[in-house]
Amino acid sequence: IAEGHDIIIEAISSGCNGESYPKWSIICYEFPARSSELPPARLFWYDGGLRPPQDLLKDQEMPGNGCLLIGEKGMLFSSSAYGDGWKLLPEEHFKDFQPPTPTLPRSPGHHQEWVLACKGGLSALSNFADYASYLTEIVLLGNLPILAHQKIEWDTKNIKAKNCPEADRFIRRKYRQGWPL
Repeated sequence: IAEGHDIIIEAISSGCNGESYPKWSIICYEFPARSSELPPARLFWYDGGLRPPQDLLKDQEMPGNGCLLIGEKGMLFSSSAYGDGWKLLPEEHFKDFQPPTPTLPRSPGHHQEWVLACKGGLSALSNFADYASYLTEIVLLGNLPILAHQKIEWDTKNIKAKNCPEADRFIRRKYRQGWPL
């Protein structure tokens, strides 16, 4: 998450007991505008068999995994957890759409990228410093509103919940004397 762009995270879930994850949850992340080209965005994560409302996809089957990006003029839908086979919806509005020529390098697959990077090749496209660390932070932040039982206003600069000091124990643990990290 880019520093200075605080986010809000809310969740509903089946609850958890402090020892295991909930049976189901829906997490909503609210990202502020980051520039004139990156307006505010909301991301919903459905877990534990829950799915978005079927009426969003009309005649498309709601898959067990997938991604649905909803814009002002339509939707971009993939029925894969890895973003394969994207479709523009509603299909009748985009029947004449010609996709742009790809300009970014294509991945041979994340396992192959990792092997090539280990052998001294290019860094993986989802390398930790440029991409994966931010994605990991966002995913892990989804746990805070579940564990703290409230909405979280995340301070990216100070790495803390601005509105919930009780969440500190989930962000940083206190190590026993003699075992610092």
